[in-house]
Amino acid sequence: MLLCSSFLSSAQNQMMNSDFSQGNSGWTLTGMTVEYNRENNFGGLSATNIVAEVDGHSGLRQKMALSVSKIYTLVFKASRRTTGGTPANVAMNVLVTGDVSGIVYVNYSKTYSNTVFGWANEAQTFTVPANSIDKALIVEFAPVNNSGNRGVIVDDVEMTFTNANSLPVQLISFTAEIRNNQTALNWKTSAEWNNKYFIVERSINGSQYDSIGTVKAGVNNNAVNNYSYADSKLKAGANFYRLRQVDIDGAFKYSKVVIVRFQQGNAEVKLFPTIASKNINFNVTSDRETIAVVSVYDTHGKMLIRSQKMLTQGVNQQALDLSSLRPGAYYFRIQNNEGNIDQTKPFHIVD
Repeated sequence: MLLCSSFLSSAQNQMMNSDFSQGNSGWTLTGMTVEYNRENNFGGLSATNIVAEVDGHSGLRQKMALSVSKIYTLVFKASRRTTGGTPANVAMNVLVTGDVSGIVYVNYSKTYSNTVFGWANEAQTFTVPANSIDKALIVEFAPVNNSGNRGVIVDDVEMTFTNANSLPVQLISFTAEIRNNQTALNWKTSAEWNNKYFIVERSINGSQYDSIGTVKAGVNNNAVNNYSYADSKLKAGANFYRLRQVDIDGAFKYSKVVIVRFQQGNAEVKLFPTIASKNINFNVTSDRETIAVVSVYDTHGKMLIRSQKMLTQGVNQQALDLSSLRPGAYYFRIQNNEGNIDQTKPFHIVD
C-alpha cells in the first residue's frame, strides 16, 4: 500500500543530490553516516545507477529551505536489499520536521519484505501553514527494526511544493489495498473548490492507463470529504492506480500513483532432471515478459546460487550451471517481483 500526494502541476525539486549521483553530498547533516553504491551491489539490475542504503549503521539527513503557505510533496522509491543476508523484513522511518518549531510534518514508517529487488514508489504530502516560524525542513531516513548493516535501498528523493491556495482540490491521502480479491481505494480531501468528479484510472505497466470508474465530488468547501472505490477486476501482478480530478470547467490534474500486487494462481514450473550432475533445466510458462530470480539453496536454507533470468511471454526453457556444487540434496526456487511466479522444487546432485 502506498500513500499519494495532492494533485500537483509540475514543480521544481528542492532536494540536493536526489539521485545520489554525487555520492553522500547534501545528506550528511549533523554527522549522518551515508552509504551509497551501485544498484546491482544491493540486488538491483543497474550497474550504473547510484543508490543509498538505510540500515543500522547508515541513514540520510538533509536540510532544505522552507516556504510558508505551501503544499509539499516528498516522493522517493525504496526496496529491501536482496544481497548479503539481509533480514527478511526491514523497516524504515521517514521524518520531516521544522527546524525551529520541531513540528513533525511527516512521520511515515514502512516494512519492506520483497524477495526480488524491485522499487516501490512512495509519496507523502503535507502543508506548511502561513503562520509557521520555521525557516527550513529537516528530512531524515532512518532504520526502524534493524541494527545490522543490511537494510532498505533508497533512490530519487525529491521534494516539490505548490501554493496552498492554488489548488481546487487538496488531497490529504490516497491509499490502496487488496481486500477479498478486490482493490479498495480510499482518498480524503481537505478542501474542494469547483471540483466536479474524480476518474479512477488503472494500469498494468505503469505508463498506459484506462478509466475504470467515476466518483462524484463531495461538498465544495473546506470540509473534509472521504471517498472510496472498489476495483473487482484485478490483474495478476502489479496494478497501478491514479486519480484524475476534473474541475467544473473541464480542467483536470492527476494524483500520484498507488500500487497493489495481486497474486492469482502461480505459473507452471517444471524442473528436470531432478537427479543431476553438472546442469539442471527449468521450464516455466509466463503470461508476460518479466525478470525472474533463480536461486539454489542447501537443506539448511543457505543460498548458494543466485541468477537473474529474462523470461518472455509464453514457454521458457533455460539451463542452470551446477558445477560449483557438491553432491547432495538441494532446493531450486524461481520467483519474480510481480508475484505470479514463485515455486520451490527439490533436486539432487550426484557424481
